Amino acid sequence: MRTTVLLLLSYTRLTLRVVPHYGLYGDNWEPVVASIERGQVQYIASDHLTELTLAILQKDRQRDPSLGYACDVVPMLMRLWQLMQTCGVRFVCNAGGLNPMGAALAAQTALAVRFQPIKVEKIEAGVRRKHQISRFLK
Repeated sequence: MRTTVLLLLSYTRLTLRVVPHYGLYGDNWEPVVASIERGQVQYIASDHLTELTLAILQKDRQRDPSLGYACDVVPMLMRLWQLMQTCGVRFVCNAGGLNPMGAALAAQTALAVRFQPIKVEKIEAGVRRKHQISRFLK
């Protein structure tokens, strides 16, 4: 079983609590649930893009151009959404892989059907990235 590490970043009066999580295909999300329930975290940062995952995403995208993202991010968000809402936790991930817009649309659609319409921010590399990230963190 993997242990989840709680990162406490402190600068002057600001303390930011982040739980880093590795979202490999088939990974266990229960440590993330425990961190949200007991860790007073503000952000979950999930890394989905190992070399093996990218190879799988490329094969998925070759079969279906609408894929190319880590599809398990949608059921994971469905599992965590209410708890994240209750505790005020934001989720940051790179599950978009080769198709970030596809991942954003899939997450928005699934969550809107079951819960409510949500804001999904797709952040691309480049000049506007710093502005996009700071806007998301507010």
